[in-house]
Amino acid sequence: MKTHSFLRQGFALLIAFTLLSSTSKNENPAPGASIISSSQDAKRGSSTVTMQDMRFDPYELKISEGETVTWVNTDDMVYSVTADDGSFDSGDIQPGGSYTRTFNTVGVISYHSRHGFEMVGKIIVNETGSK
Repeated sequence: MKTHSFLRQGFALLIAFTLLSSTSKNENPAPGASIISSSQDAKRGSSTVTMQDMRFDPYELKISEGETVTWVNTDDMVYSVTADDGSFDSGDIQPGGSYTRTFNTVGVISYHSRHGFEMVGKIIVNETGSK
């Protein structure tokens, strides 16, 4: 009896791990992934994106031109923030480190981590006052 219960628990854990690991490496955000506006921190004109579990959170961030975004590495792995168009690259961001950039041009900036984790994100920069 104990063997069957142990096997069922192990199987359930295996399924849960498989589902979690397959969604964290997807180039598209997982269902329920964060897509937020910087209005939560609009008084300071800045927003934060965390790097954890091989993903950027939020995946998509809407800001106004002139606002600042800070990426914070809350994981125990090295990441980077690298624009797909080559317009910026943070270099290696060590665990506990951060990178800050101010966006002064309206547009959509897709970015990724150079460390092969298939980590992707997007910053949508709107004209001031129109998020």
